[in-house]
Amino acid sequence: MQWLKMINFDFIKNYKIKFLIFIVLVSSLIALDLYTKKLAEKAFVLKNPVVPDNIDRYPERDRWQFYYQNSRKDFIKNFWGWRYVRNYDIGFSLFNFLDNYISTNAKKTFLKILQSLVVILALIYFISIKMKFFLPFSLIISGGLGNALNRIINGYVIDFIEWYIPAAPRGSILNPWPYFNLADSMAVIGVFMLAAVFISNSFEKKSNG
Repeated sequence: MQWLKMINFDFIKNYKIKFLIFIVLVSSLIALDLYTKKLAEKAFVLKNPVVPDNIDRYPERDRWQFYYQNSRKDFIKNFWGWRYVRNYDIGFSLFNFLDNYISTNAKKTFLKILQSLVVILALIYFISIKMKFFLPFSLIISGGLGNALNRIINGYVIDFIEWYIPAAPRGSILNPWPYFNLADSMAVIGVFMLAAVFISNSFEKKSNG
């Protein structure tokens, strides 16, 4: 299938050139992701924050909210907007339960190691199969590295995209959908593309067999 060849970048036969394109593409996508996060952080900072005298009593992960405006800014009214959020967890807050067992700093370290390890394993696998599924893995690795670097540098990941359907019950997964960023979008698109490739390959093998 022609589209599979395009996704795999099969038109590039030279391994070194293909790897160089991968490095440039991933570096560009990571730079774009970090830049958009920086813009979001700058756009939502309050000029005259009202900070309580007892701010030291608040958990460290909650103090930022006094310095940043956490109100929605509509991009497409009643559908898509911006809201600055610092995500101290990972992927739909899967590791929220750890708050009951380990300290905040220990959890931060665990998430940094976990996220970095996942990206490294994906990169090793991608290289070991001689850079097949080029575009999906480029997006997955870019998204993973973008969030991993953000977490390593800041201790949290900046989310700023809010998608919601007003007709859906408030508080449901559709109103709003969990906040995300450009790196999340890259990774999700990459995973869907990879799944599409595997499904197409499976159907092709069955039809040929």
